Amino acid sequence: MEPEKTFPPHREPIREARLLPVHAPAQVIGRNRELAAINAHLKQGGCALLTGAEGLGKTALAAVLATAYSHTQPGGVLWLDVVEDDAAYLMARLGRAYGIDTYATDAQGRSQAAERLRAVLTAEKPLIILDGRLYLAAVAEVLSLCAPNVPTVLTNAKRGHGAWQTFALEPLAPSEAQALLRLYAGISDSNAHKADLDALIQRLDGSPLTLELLGRLVATDGMTPAELRKALEYTESRQAQQAVLTLTFKQLSAPLQGLLLVLATTFTGSATVPFLSLASRVPPPQVISLMRTLVARGLVREAFVHHQSVFSVHETVQRYALTYLRNNKRLEPLEQRALSAALSYATASSERAHLAAELDNLLGAAAYATAQGDAQALATLKAALAPLGAYGFRPELDMLDQLAARLHGTAEPLAETQTAQVAVTAETQPSGATTQPHLEEPPIAETDATPVVQPLWPNAHISAAQSAVSPHTLPELPPTDPALPVAAKAPLIVDEDESEQSDRLPLRPAAPTTAESARGRALLAEAAQLSDPEAKLAQLSRATEQLRADEDWLGAGQALEQLGAHYLALGKPNEAILMFEQAAAIFHRYAQLAAERNALAQIGHAYAAMNQPQRAAEYYNRALFLAHESQDRQAELEALMQLAESHHLLRDCDAAARYYRRALHLAYQRGDQALQGRLALALGALLLDDVRTLCQAAQLLEEAEACLPERAEPKRLLKRARARLQRWQNANLPLAPACDNREFAAQAYE
Repeated sequence: MEPEKTFPPHREPIREARLLPVHAPAQVIGRNRELAAINAHLKQGGCALLTGAEGLGKTALAAVLATAYSHTQPGGVLWLDVVEDDAAYLMARLGRAYGIDTYATDAQGRSQAAERLRAVLTAEKPLIILDGRLYLAAVAEVLSLCAPNVPTVLTNAKRGHGAWQTFALEPLAPSEAQALLRLYAGISDSNAHKADLDALIQRLDGSPLTLELLGRLVATDGMTPAELRKALEYTESRQAQQAVLTLTFKQLSAPLQGLLLVLATTFTGSATVPFLSLASRVPPPQVISLMRTLVARGLVREAFVHHQSVFSVHETVQRYALTYLRNNKRLEPLEQRALSAALSYATASSERAHLAAELDNLLGAAAYATAQGDAQALATLKAALAPLGAYGFRPELDMLDQLAARLHGTAEPLAETQTAQVAVTAETQPSGATTQPHLEEPPIAETDATPVVQPLWPNAHISAAQSAVSPHTLPELPPTDPALPVAAKAPLIVDEDESEQSDRLPLRPAAPTTAESARGRALLAEAAQLSDPEAKLAQLSRATEQLRADEDWLGAGQALEQLGAHYLALGKPNEAILMFEQAAAIFHRYAQLAAERNALAQIGHAYAAMNQPQRAAEYYNRALFLAHESQDRQAELEALMQLAESHHLLRDCDAAARYYRRALHLAYQRGDQALQGRLALALGALLLDDVRTLCQAAQLLEEAEACLPERAEPKRLLKRARARLQRWQNANLPLAPACDNREFAAQAYE
């Protein structure tokens, strides 16, 4: 049944795993029993409630199920991030995904809306996922009225009563926890570091989030399990999760800390690149690069929504960052920055897609402005969002009206089920708190009084080793409000009155090769001579461990890269990606641009091997950026060709043609006739089916035939092109003339 749409769908069902807001982990450890039980329940049209403490992997488990159902469920996956939505708002959002209006505030209207929504969901049969902080009474009401027998997954910290089966996630067992830690740390030898890992597992809480963060410290920073044990002793935190967060945050460079704090103080803990760029005053390419480094460390997630990257921080990491800011009296300035960014973003464009992409942050900004008594900011946001009323966003506009009424003292008492998005008042918020419900923090007594991190202001740097040994020696925060740290090329967060003479963070020098590290290099050389796959895998693992133990990080990066290539050759792309990501992080840390570019390109190859061209294109694009920056024309040419092929698979012919043209320009510069012929052939074949480029296609195919005389394909396609040209000419129809092939290629490169 095709629903009768009254406006364009918003957050419509997802039918490709790459478009899910949360990507499934590469490997699931310790949750197979739960997965099997939940899957069996969903196949019967049931509803599953996943409960458990933060960091136990509720959302990750939902992502695993969504990935499977996105390919098999006819109606796709309908994923909504929820923050205590009431029944009316939840119904409106579900209907909006299909372009139908199901928003009603009275009983009769709600009954009619529920019937329409039920008819659509029953016919479409999507897998519904409601992830976040649920108002379970409202969820139970909506599911019973609108989605009976529709498979549904709910994630929530607490249990509740409803027509669902509850699956309570528990911490991983010690053996499972160690296996997960080894996976993220890249320690494939089951006997390596056994005593230290056993001790770490006893210290930790079995939380997958904690284990991932700790494992990525080994992978990206080269810390050994023994060093992790020692470092955790100095955090003075009773809670394992808090101790690991302290250590992880401390290991970040100042620019990474700064951008993580900016993301944490957005009103939803999630933001698009343009919004983050406005809040941090960093150019978008640098925002993407820094955020993806945080993704590699497990602190941030990346998704592709509304045709652009969206980064979100885990709520546990967000709470930690906000605690740090509040303790150091820096929360309010960054919240004001987030409000300023929201105002700039909202007034930059009135297009539906632009406003809808950041709607939750804009609503959060409106709630914050109300709490601060900022009538002008609220009025600006109301005016900017008003055009969305025609696209099914009436609930959000009603929220803004209620905020305005409360600000001016004319609001009616709120109903018990009033949505949390507008249930924020200045009187009920603690000093300096944010205005979104999911940003509330536990009592300070539950966290370290002052998280030990690298200082976030210039001229106050302290080494990681010093801060680990003596956590109370961090300098006092200066009385002024200086800018947050600056990146190596451009300010990360720039205040209007900031001096141009900013401190710059030097790149970490490459670790010298020592006599000790020569042992690891020798093992690496021996691995290259082995032909047996299993023996080579074991030797590369031993070389990696030895190089890490010797603190030869560049050697470890090379070993990880070779491990990734070996896994890729064995047909294990997921394991390959994990190795390449660790190698890329190390190469980035030591400013080895060529090696980092190669590792990113290899990740692209791995995703391509898994038939995920969109993800492959993302990494090829990052490799292209580094190749262009370093003026490595050969690497740039390779990345352009890989991007063209990826976009061709995605059926984005315009983008594929653009990349092929740029690659052809570089081929002309090199004077490589065979390569010119291959690229002209690929480009001509792409342009052949578009009458606007038919003449250009014929000219490119003529060049391909001249450069590749032994191949039959250029002759066949050229014959087809000439036949089409003849038909158009016989019909006296106009054709766009072709320009010189070299000029055509150069125009795309400029």
